[in-house]
Amino acid sequence: MDLLSEMPAGVDISVYFDNFFTTLKLLDRLTAEGIRASGTIRSDRLADCSLPPADQLKKKPRGTYDYRKDVASGIITLE
Repeated sequence: MDLLSEMPAGVDISVYFDNFFTTLKLLDRLTAEGIRASGTIRSDRLADCSLPPADQLKKKPRGTYDYRKDVASGIITLE
């Protein structure tokens, strides 16, 4: 968040990061501040997200995916 505070006001910002930094709490905070963000997330950081287990999805045909959207924050998680 400190790095983003250096950005000039009124600039359209999109942030992308890897699974080391991504958490739902961070995505929620960035969304609340009007900053678009995207990143991969570790399965153990999906505390309240009800996505099916990865091994269940592997048994389905190639290209199959599942997602959940938090209506309050607008955050979409995709598996």
